[in-house]
Amino acid sequence: MIAEEALEAYRFFVLPGVLGIVVFRLAPFVAWMILTRDLSAATKAILLGLVSVPAAATFASDRDTIAVFFAAAAALAYFGLLGTCVYLLPERVEQGEVSPGAVFALCASLSLVLPGIAARGSARVLLVVFGFEFLLSAYSYVVEVAGSSSRRPTLGDCLFFLIVNPTLVYTSCGERVSEPRLDARGLARAGLGIGALLVHFGLMLLPVMYPQIGEAPHWAEVADVHSYSRMMLLSFLGMVLVYAVHSGVASVQIGVLRMMGYRIPERYRFPLLATSPFDWWRRWNTYVGGWFKTYVFTPCALYLGRRLPRSRNLAKALAVLLTFGVSGVLHELAQFSMGSRVSGVIAELFICHGALLLAWVAGTRAAGVLQRTVFRQARLVPMGLTVMAFSWLIFLHANVAIMRPLVDALGGEDQRAQPAPASHDHPAR
Repeated sequence: MIAEEALEAYRFFVLPGVLGIVVFRLAPFVAWMILTRDLSAATKAILLGLVSVPAAATFASDRDTIAVFFAAAAALAYFGLLGTCVYLLPERVEQGEVSPGAVFALCASLSLVLPGIAARGSARVLLVVFGFEFLLSAYSYVVEVAGSSSRRPTLGDCLFFLIVNPTLVYTSCGERVSEPRLDARGLARAGLGIGALLVHFGLMLLPVMYPQIGEAPHWAEVADVHSYSRMMLLSFLGMVLVYAVHSGVASVQIGVLRMMGYRIPERYRFPLLATSPFDWWRRWNTYVGGWFKTYVFTPCALYLGRRLPRSRNLAKALAVLLTFGVSGVLHELAQFSMGSRVSGVIAELFICHGALLLAWVAGTRAAGVLQRTVFRQARLVPMGLTVMAFSWLIFLHANVAIMRPLVDALGGEDQRAQPAPASHDHPAR
């Protein structure tokens, strides 16, 4: 029998929250469709009808989520004004009046911290998520345009990249390949994204219908092979759950942009098919990964390479740890802007992920040496399959290690403003 409390939690919290994220991510596309002159009235009506489906579902799931629509409209106005200011910054950077570091600090304050202070509830989470990507896009735009000798983009091009285009690196933001039209591939891709979101909703219903599924054992409770395998299986299912909603939203964005006439890079390259943790990070969220590779890893690797000319591998290893550390600090700032206390857990665990990645690289090199020397004549299991299985086991352990402390550290909607409940039966986030 389905618990009534679980169904209410799903209907009034999980479903509206995920649908709200979809609506918030599609709001810039709706604004562009309304304002652009490149689309016919019939095409506008069809595309607006397509993107209105999640909006109608959000309103039907919980009428209180009407605040999401007002928050989306306010966010478009605010970030549009902020984007206009960003448009003026490359010239200031070229003239030496403002440094790129100052640009990053200013954008972080205005796109992350200020929305976190001004907004409340689910609207604050949505604003901070959007502001996080706006911060990365704005920095990339300013740095790349300031260092380019080509024609300066128009204000419309700037706002399109910052608010509509989901890519985060200006030099890899895709290209316009056709006029806006109803493209069969674009429609199919958007439909695939909606299907992935339906998979997410279906997986979210499993703990509601079968509560025992959601009761994952803690590390301290693992006493035998059964509890261990159950914990790892639930960790993998959690990864699938997160991947379904992330890739679903990305596919809808890619499909709608395709119908706008733009072809952009893939955001998720089937990460569940990765053969190693290193391959996973190449496939998972390539927009954010590409930004950190371009603006954190590469400059750090070049600088440390000049400082440590006799130890290039050490320089790259330090650059990897610095990249994961900076990513963790930015995620920590985003969580703080959402209302969670600063615990340092996120930054520490990102650094742990970087350390695991380096350990894997060292391990595979050692395994390659063993394969060529000790096991060269032995007819055993191929070393590649062994490394792949071991890599997935390491990565699952890392994700379990991340999710458990995050639940403890980030539990509750607003720990800075709300006191802890007296009862010990409060739900974990």
